[in-house]
Amino acid sequence: MQAETPPEGVDQVVRPNGMLDAVATADFVVVALPLVEATEGIVNAECFDRMKDTAYVIKIARGPLINQADLIEALQ
Repeated sequence: MQAETPPEGVDQVVRPNGMLDAVATADFVVVALPLVEATEGIVNAECFDRMKDTAYVIKIARGPLINQADLIEALQ
C-alpha cells in the first residue's frame, strides 16, 4: 500500500502494514518511523527473512524500531 507520492529520488513510500511486501523487492530499506508501541521492533526476523540478501537497511529514526537480536541473527 503506497502511503503518498514519494519525493524525488525515492521509489516508494509505504505504511507499516505494507512493509513486508515492499522489503521483498527493495535494494535499500529506510526506516523513518516514530517510536510508538506498534512500531517498536517492527523490523524483525520476518522482515529480514523477506529481504534480499543484498539489501541495505538504513535507520534514520530514533528508538528501538529494529529488533537487534533478529538483526544479528540475519547478519550471521
